[in-house]
Parts: sequence; C-alpha cells; structure tokens
Amino acid sequence: MASVAVLTLAACSDTTISSPGASETPVSPPPPPPPPPPAAATIDLVPTAGCPTGTAEATFAAVAADGFSDVDVCVLGSDATGGTTITADLEIPANTTIAIQGPVFIGEDNKDNAGTPVTLTINEGVRFFGASAGGTATATDDYIVVTRGSTIAATGTEAAPIRFTARAAMNDEETGSNLIEAGTNAQWGGLVINGFAPINACGETTATGGTADCEKSGEGSSGLFGGATADDDSGNLNYVIVEYAGARLTNTDELNGIAFQGVGSGTDVDYVQVHNNLDDGIEWFGGTVNAKHVVITGAGDDSLDWTDGWQGKLQFAAVRSTVPSSDDPRGIEADNRDGENDKTPFSSPSVSNFTLVGTDGNQQGILLRRGTQGNIVNGIVTGYATGIDVDNPQTFTGFSDGDLVIESLLLDTAENFATDSDGVPTFAASANIRTGNNSLVENFFPGQQELNVPVSTVLAADAFFDTTTYIGAFGPTETSANSWANFALAGTLFDEEEA
Repeated sequence: MASVAVLTLAACSDTTISSPGASETPVSPPPPPPPPPPAAATIDLVPTAGCPTGTAEATFAAVAADGFSDVDVCVLGSDATGGTTITADLEIPANTTIAIQGPVFIGEDNKDNAGTPVTLTINEGVRFFGASAGGTATATDDYIVVTRGSTIAATGTEAAPIRFTARAAMNDEETGSNLIEAGTNAQWGGLVINGFAPINACGETTATGGTADCEKSGEGSSGLFGGATADDDSGNLNYVIVEYAGARLTNTDELNGIAFQGVGSGTDVDYVQVHNNLDDGIEWFGGTVNAKHVVITGAGDDSLDWTDGWQGKLQFAAVRSTVPSSDDPRGIEADNRDGENDKTPFSSPSVSNFTLVGTDGNQQGILLRRGTQGNIVNGIVTGYATGIDVDNPQTFTGFSDGDLVIESLLLDTAENFATDSDGVPTFAASANIRTGNNSLVENFFPGQQELNVPVSTVLAADAFFDTTTYIGAFGPTETSANSWANFALAGTLFDEEEA
C-alpha cells in the first residue's frame, strides 16, 4: 500500500523528478507586457451652462507632433472657405475660453449702410485661442477682423485681462505641458479693427485722401478700411493681451498683433499688451484712434509702427525688444506714405512718455521717414544700434516747418544719431535731447539721469495727455511690483528672461 501512495503523489505533482546528483537552472517566466499608455486626457473647456449663443461646441483632436491634447471647447468661426461672418450681436461671458477657427469677421462692411453692423462683447477673464496648430504656414488660418461699422467691446480688468493667445499656450496652462518656448510666435493670425476714419492711402487712385471715397484693402485679406469720420467708434480694448500671433505672407503683406486700420478717435484703447508677435506689435494704418498704457514685448519686427496718415495720440508706452525675426526691427517705425511722402492727411501723431529698451539685432530705436510729422516727446531709448534716424526730404521739411517736433529724450544707444553714407548726421539734436549712460532701475524706472531731463510741455494744452514731471513710460515712484503695467504677462517686461 505504501508504494501505491507514493505513486499517486508523484502523479499529482508537476515537479520534475531528477536522478540524484543532476541539476538544472530554473527558467523564469517572461515578464508581462507593459500596459498601454493612458489615453491623453481631453481638455474640457465647455461651460456648464453650455456654449454662448453664436458659438458652437466642437472637439479638436490631439496633434501628437505638436504635443497637443484633445480639447472640447466653444468655437467662434468655422473652417469654411473665405472665413465666417458674424451677423448678430455676440457676448462672451466672463472667464470663458473660446477657440477662433478660420478668419472671423465681426459684422459685414457697413459702407453706405450696406452691411449688418454687430457688437462683439467680451467680458473679463475671457481667453481666446487660435484653433490651428500654429507656425508660419498656418498662422493665417485663425484671426479676428472687426469690420467697418461694427464694434468690439473688450473690457477686462487688471486682475482678469482678456487674452488672445495660442493653442499651445492654452495647452500648457491646462495640462502643464511646455510647448511655448522663448521667442515663440506665429501661432495664429492676430486682431484687426477696421474703421471709417480718414486715411491717405486710397485704393482708388482718383480718390482724395481723407474723404469717404478714400479706402484701402487691409493686409492679410482683412477687408476695407478708411473714410471721413474722424471720431468713428469701433468700441473699446481695455486690459487686453494679444500674444504669440502674427503672419508674414510677403514682405508687404503681414498680420500684426493688433492692426488699427482707419480706426477713429471714438474708440477707447487703454491697457493693452502685445507679446511675441511675428511682425509688428501694433501698427496704425491711418485713422485717429488714441491709446494709453501700451506694452509691447518680443515683437519680431517693429514694436510700434504707423503709416497711411495716422493722426492719433499715444501716452505711456513700454517696449522691450528681444531677438527679432526680421532684418530691420525698430522700436518705432514712423511713415507718412511710402512712395508718396507728401500725401495728405499727413501722419501726425503725438507720442509722449515712452521707454524703448532694445537688444542685439535691433536697429533704430526711432525711425522717422517718408514724410511723417507729429510730436515725439518725453521718451527714453536704450539698447538699440541707433537712437534716432530721420530720413527723406519731406520728413526734414516737416521738422524745419515745426510740423515734426522731437523734444525731451534720453538716448543711450551705440550710435545716438544716425549718419548717412558720407558720415553726416541725419538729425541734429533739438530741444532737451540728452545722450549718455542711463540710470534706469529694472530697465524701465527712472533714475537721476532720466529725472534730470526737462519735460516737454508741447502737449500741455491737450486734455488727452496726463500731466507728468518725468520722461519715459513710468514715474519715479513706480516699481515692477507696483506700476500701471501690472496687468501685463508676468515675466515679459521687467524680468531678464521672457517667454
């Protein structure tokens, strides 16, 4: 019986019975296959109450090559050929995120009451982003144009500004990815506002500048602008940030961060930043619109640019230029009209209290050319290759006639006054233009050198301008922790490193 029991146990065992003295190395079973990677979480940006009327819910798929996640979001526009025209008033509630898909035209052009004017109302904390992946090939896919006769009412706050940004930036904010790098731009098109204010660049060659028949087609297929209504009202931009935008279709056809095209003085622009735009930060194409408290950081070309007869006003502008993406970047590039330098109405803006901080690769801090007139006063220019460059006979005529006034500046650049090919200065210093080392604190706040420059009073009688006792964008009691620019993106103006 004992032998039967042993045989039974052996039969029930899967153990190999070896002869005494034999040995084998056990073979470990293969490891289990790794689990599949988790699916990327979808970013859900649709409000609990649903999408605002006039927008539609959509899902944009992940773009693995660009590191994007899926995103559910409310969309303004569509991928329709030729873009989308909004024909009814639209309001975006506070703190909502909206994707811009394709060219979006706010209203139809309303010349001779032929179109449908509408208002786009944007409340505090709203974030728009371009739906495309970005890059110079697709940046023109997504942009907003406010047409003549329509308005944009964009009212943010210092704590909750309205932002127009890139899909990559939105992805970073929602998932912690790191898609936005230093110098990133050209991720979407930009913001264009068209108005009925006077311009001098008439598409119809028989039209007279400044009249209702003088109108022009905007760059980037952005529609018609210009007219004869100096106080035309296109709405307001208050506490608005435009970032990572811009497109360069050709050297003469570009999308800027913000383009004011024939925009009138009835429009309110106050506390605006453009950051890392491929082309110009802000460009004024004629018109009479005024602006205060403007920050331009990281513009690929010119930070502040005007042409076509701009006659507006600007006070308190802070510019920080980084490594440019164009061959001829300037802090200010000022034209009247290319090829027709004496065209009227002349570009003749009044600009006061500005600080332009340049870096390697930037050319002129201020280039005044092609017949521009105006008042350029109470400014600081540092870090550029050249401080001031005045070109073209018509521009000098304006200076000698008193139509171009340049006063109360501090220049600290490699060459403070540009010289032409035979070494003759293109501009002789006028009233209270000082040169020498600056004493700026944190690159922008005035020290003793700046406070020693007498303040120009040429604009003292103009009610638009606040009375100041200092040159430059900021006063002596302001700091990076407490200034009018506190609404701007952190780390873009005062810090040494910018994204």
